[in-house]
Amino acid sequence: MKKFNYSLAGVLKVRKIQEDQAKAILSQLIIEKDKLKEKVDELNREMFDCRSKLNKPGVVNSIDFVQNENYLQGLTNAVKKNIEKIQLMEIKIENQKKELRKKAIESRKLEIHKDHEKEAWKEEIIRKEQADFDDIASTRRRFLGNQ
Repeated sequence: MKKFNYSLAGVLKVRKIQEDQAKAILSQLIIEKDKLKEKVDELNREMFDCRSKLNKPGVVNSIDFVQNENYLQGLTNAVKKNIEKIQLMEIKIENQKKELRKKAIESRKLEIHKDHEKEAWKEEIIRKEQADFDDIASTRRRFLGNQ
């Protein structure tokens, strides 16, 4: 019996590769977003530490106070920029998820098509085998019937 050969196997393979690439891109975006969140948390901790330095009892030097305020302002701006980047990353992640869903659907469609083609191929093989058996049986009856 001959082996099943799917005519769109190359296309299916390409679709699977594209789906895997989309998964890799999505995971990379999620990793980048997590790194940005860690950076924001780190900056927030730094801001808390910086504020707590000024709350200590004793005399505060005005130069230290101004430097500390400028530093806090810089940290605040960095947090805002990172939060904006996180929001952009979330939009990119959502878009990539949609793209991944499309790629997965395309792959699944081809897999279903392959399954249907294989079932049709099996039915055709069974039909041919049955026809061959019927021919053998009729030939046998013809020869045995004459004796």
